[in-house]
Amino acid sequence: MMKKAFAVAALVCCSAAAQASEGGYWGGVGGIMNVDIDGDNPFNAGVRAGYNWASGWGVEGELTGSLADGKAEYRYWGGNYGVDYSITTLAAYGTYRSSGQIYFKGKLGVLSETVKFSDDGDSYSESDSGLSLGLGAGFNLSDNLNLEAEYTVVEEDVGFFSGSLVFRF
Repeated sequence: MMKKAFAVAALVCCSAAAQASEGGYWGGVGGIMNVDIDGDNPFNAGVRAGYNWASGWGVEGELTGSLADGKAEYRYWGGNYGVDYSITTLAAYGTYRSSGQIYFKGKLGVLSETVKFSDDGDSYSESDSGLSLGLGAGFNLSDNLNLEAEYTVVEEDVGFFSGSLVFRF
């Protein structure tokens, strides 16, 4: 009985509001770049801007950079070493947001990333680009303010767990 009550409550929350509002938006985004290597992950922050149509479909651009560098650790010739690294991303997405006070978000697009490594004063960087996708959920705090949480696949071994505050205009 409790499961049925929870399911009904979730459906009511997700369908309580009218279709998604149409218009532009911008916001701040921040979170952890989850990199599949030993060491500490970088913390990235950036900006996001886009446009949503009443149907729920939209477009979005995002730029992030590392506020706190990550540290990759490795063993070489019997010693433990580390190198600092940062990740910068620039992306363009097609998006879909469901309607409701609590909503779901999906995005698919193209992302360009640059990883910069620094070790004892030396630095070098590598860049790559490709398809990226993300899934998330949001909550309408007011008519013009949303709170969103997402997971975005940056590449095969890098994911971005993020939160954002989105202002609609």
